[in-house]
Amino acid sequence: MVIYWPETKFIFIYNLFMVSLNSQQRENLVESIANNFRNKFINKSGLISRNYPPDERSIIDNFDDIVPFLDYFGYSDIIFSQIDILTPNSYEEEMSVNGVLFSYKIDEYVGGLNHIFRKYKNKKAEILLKDAIKKTFKYFIEGDQFSDIYDLNLKQRSKYYSTWSAGFLETILEVESIDKPKEFISDVNKILVAWIKSPFFLRHNLFPFRSSLFALNFSLEEFNSKLNNFCGEVPEKLIDHPNKFKNLLYKNFHLYKFKYGLNRYLRSGHWVQLMKSNTTPVFTMIEMYKITGEEIWYKSVSKWVESALEKLTDKHYNPYEIWIENKKKNPSLTAGFIIIDVICDAYKFLNPNNNWLEQAIKIANKCLSWSWSNNLIPMTPYSEFNHIDNQIDFAISIRKLGEISNNAYLKSHSFKLVEKTLEMHRSDNGFYTHIYQNGNYKNLPKNEIDPKYNGLLLKGLVHLEEKDAEIYNNKYLIDLFKDR
Repeated sequence: MVIYWPETKFIFIYNLFMVSLNSQQRENLVESIANNFRNKFINKSGLISRNYPPDERSIIDNFDDIVPFLDYFGYSDIIFSQIDILTPNSYEEEMSVNGVLFSYKIDEYVGGLNHIFRKYKNKKAEILLKDAIKKTFKYFIEGDQFSDIYDLNLKQRSKYYSTWSAGFLETILEVESIDKPKEFISDVNKILVAWIKSPFFLRHNLFPFRSSLFALNFSLEEFNSKLNNFCGEVPEKLIDHPNKFKNLLYKNFHLYKFKYGLNRYLRSGHWVQLMKSNTTPVFTMIEMYKITGEEIWYKSVSKWVESALEKLTDKHYNPYEIWIENKKKNPSLTAGFIIIDVICDAYKFLNPNNNWLEQAIKIANKCLSWSWSNNLIPMTPYSEFNHIDNQIDFAISIRKLGEISNNAYLKSHSFKLVEKTLEMHRSDNGFYTHIYQNGNYKNLPKNEIDPKYNGLLLKGLVHLEEKDAEIYNNKYLIDLFKDR
C-alpha cells in the first residue's frame, strides 16, 4: 500500500516514523563513493571509466555529472587528477565514437571544466575549456546552424540539428558571464531563434527530436515521419497494459529496452522527446530571458509550457516521455521530474503562473501514486524495476515544488525518498542503477554499477546536507541541482 498523504496535517506522523541518516553516516557514504572514483572506477589510461568494470571509454563526456558533487564534498583532488591527464586532443579522443563527434555530448565536458576554472582559476582547466569551446564552434556551428554530428575523418558536419545540443548553449552563457560579458549571447540567440522559427516548432510549440534548417532535409524528415507511425502505442492503464504481449514488454527489462529503442530510432526525427531534446532548449531560453529580459523568450517558454502540459500529460496528470501525431507515449518518472523542474524554473524566473504550479503538483502526486510500499518509484507505472537517478532527480524536483508552493508533504517526502534510495541500492561494490521492488538486481543490465550514476548519487547527499536551505534563494544550489 502506498503511503500518500498530501494534506499537511499528517506531516508530523510521517516525520515521527522517518529514520534519517546522521552526519557521520552521510560522511561515510560520501567517502565510500569517492574512494570508488579514486580506485575502483579507474581505467588503464588513469581516467575514470564511464563503465564498470572499467573499460577504455572514459566519463569525460559526462564530466559535469561528477565534478561539482565531488568538489562540494572536498574531493577536488580526484578531479584535478583527471585534468592532469587530459590534453586538448582529449576532446576528439574521449568524446568521439568511431570517428564521429556528437554535439549533445559536449556540454558536460565544458561544464565540468568551467566549474573548476570558475572556482579555482586553474590554468590547465582554462586551456582545455577555451580549446573545447573553440573546437565546438569550428566543428558544429556555422551561423544559426548547430549540427548534431561532425565526422572527423570526412571533416564534415551534418545538415541536421538536435535541440538536445542546447546544453552547450546554456553552458557557454555561464562561461561568458565570468570575464567576457555578452561574448556568446548573439551566437546562442541566432541558434535558438532559428529553432523556434522552424515549421515544426511553429506548428506544435515543441521541439522535434531531430530536424534540419535546410528545406530539402526538413522535407525528407516530414515524409519519413508519415511512413513510421506504425511504431508504438498509447498506454491506457497504469497497472497493466491491456495488451498482454505489450505488458510483457514493459515488465521484462531487456524486451522493454528493445521496444523503447524501436520507438526511438526507427522513426524520423519529427516527433517529440520531452527529456533533453525539449527541456534543455527551454532551460536555455529561460537563461536568455534572465540575461536579456527579451519578450521573445518569455513568449516562447510560455507557449512551450502550455503545449507540453497539453501534449505530454493526460487528463489524470500522468507525464509522458514521447508525443507524436497526437499520441502520448511512454509514461515515465523521468518525464515527471523534468516537466516539474521546467515549471519550477519558469515560475520563479519568468512567470509566476499559479495554474502551471497546480498542474505540477498534480503531476508530482500522480508519480507518487506509482510508488512501491518501500517509497521507491518504478521507471514507469508498468515496470517492475526502478532507476537510481530517477529517484534522486524526482526527489529534488518535488523539493523545489514543495518550497515554491509551501507544500510540506512534498518537501518532506523528497528527503525520505533519497534516504530510501541510499539504503536499497547500496552494495559492497557501489550502488546499483536498477533494482526490483524487493531490492533484487539480478537479470538487469550488465552495467549494474554505473560510475556516472554513482557520481550523481552525491547530488542526493548534497540534497540531504542542504536540507534547511531554500534552493531558489541560493544561486549555488540552483546551479548544483540543475538537471540538463
